[in-house]
Amino acid sequence: MRRSRRFDAPRRPELEARGADETIPRSPSGREIRSLPPPATDRDAGTAETQTLPLGMDEELWNIRTVVQKTGLSRATIYRYVRRNLFPPRRRLGPGRIAWLASEVQAWMHSRPRPNN
Repeated sequence: MRRSRRFDAPRRPELEARGADETIPRSPSGREIRSLPPPATDRDAGTAETQTLPLGMDEELWNIRTVVQKTGLSRATIYRYVRRNLFPPRRRLGPGRIAWLASEVQAWMHSRPRPNN
């Protein structure tokens, strides 16, 4: 089994030259942690149950799989409708990650004409 170069590489002398008494925070792997969040204060002691989000911020996000299941449309049809501005726009959450606001998709579903019976 081949070992990664990271484990075989010699230690850098500039890191060993620093004393262990310095107050630079380090991760368990020994790497420097350059930015830490500010320390918590008594004012920040609220729990997740007591903290509330601003209005509209607790909106549910649906991934493509959920949108397909809820609407009954195929994945290709949803993307075709988005391209033609016939469906709510998607939101980019991160690299390779998109979602739709549930309220927008539900509003779109309610706006569709009902079948004639």
